[in-house]
Amino acid sequence: MNPYSTLGIPHNADLAAIRDAYRSKAKLYRPDVSEHPDAHERFILITQAYDLLCDPVKRARFDQLLKAQQGQASTPRAQHRHEQDLRRSRKQAERRAAAYSQMGYERFDKEFFSETVSYYGPKMLGCLGIFVVGMIVFVLCVVLIIQLELPTVLIAVPLFAFIPTGAWLSTGFDAWHERRRKQKNR
Repeated sequence: MNPYSTLGIPHNADLAAIRDAYRSKAKLYRPDVSEHPDAHERFILITQAYDLLCDPVKRARFDQLLKAQQGQASTPRAQHRHEQDLRRSRKQAERRAAAYSQMGYERFDKEFFSETVSYYGPKMLGCLGIFVVGMIVFVLCVVLIIQLELPTVLIAVPLFAFIPTGAWLSTGFDAWHERRRKQKNR
């Protein structure tokens, strides 16, 4: 199985193209909505392809195995390891595809393709909140420096503190959001 041809995408396709191809193929071959007699098998194949290509590590391993099969340099041990990883990945994808085909299309579409807004929305709002609070603190520091008639060079202190503190808070918020999302999905 070549996952690129299964999804109908070029080898240099980015993640968005892979996701779009999977979505369009999933709409065609979902067993609960498709008229094709082999819809279930095709759905499993496209889910396997998607699972392999959307994971950068699995994709890189597959590409190395593909190069080795085309005669490019690879040790037999590395080729064997890549083949084992590929078989394991395919089994996992097959189990996932079987589970996906059991859920209704509306739920499948919502959980796997409407995730972008639910994933990035809170992150963007959290970062925006951190930025707004940081700007308020910065403006208050500037006003305080001006009111106390301190040298205006001191305005650089809160400015330089604002950037790393904002990055640290944003990273912490991102990690918290990721942990919360994983707990929610369990």
